[in-house]
Amino acid sequence: MCDLEKLFIDNLGEPVVYKGQAVCGDFRIPVRTGQVFRVTFVESSSKFGQGISIDTNGQFVLHNARPDADQGCSKIILWEKTAPKITEWVAEKGDWIEVWNAWDTGDGVIDSGHRNAGMLHSEEDGVHVFRCSDGPGDVDFGNLVFTVEVL
Repeated sequence: MCDLEKLFIDNLGEPVVYKGQAVCGDFRIPVRTGQVFRVTFVESSSKFGQGISIDTNGQFVLHNARPDADQGCSKIILWEKTAPKITEWVAEKGDWIEVWNAWDTGDGVIDSGHRNAGMLHSEEDGVHVFRCSDGPGDVDFGNLVFTVEVL
């Protein structure tokens, strides 16, 4: 059985090649202050709870949030079972967002970045498409599919 975690460690966290495909552990997308980005859950085939981790070197807020709502954050996990299918965010500070997949096997612990976790990334008409393998079991890039589009 493959262990993507070992491949990433051996490659110092940089993308690796698995079965002829470039696999990344996370992916950084440039954004500008005031720019809106849309995150969409496309599909999931895992028995585990699937999430999208979003991090930034600045801050982002939920687009069209109430003006009095204190919702700015620099890191968040959107869970497929509880988050809206589509969310839009505004970059308030910083110049990038970074995304990766996370999962919960049911024990309440948030897992990411180990065992067979990894993502295939493609860009289609300005939309970043991520096909993710969670950590448990064999590599399966259908565990979670999501998109990020900078508007």
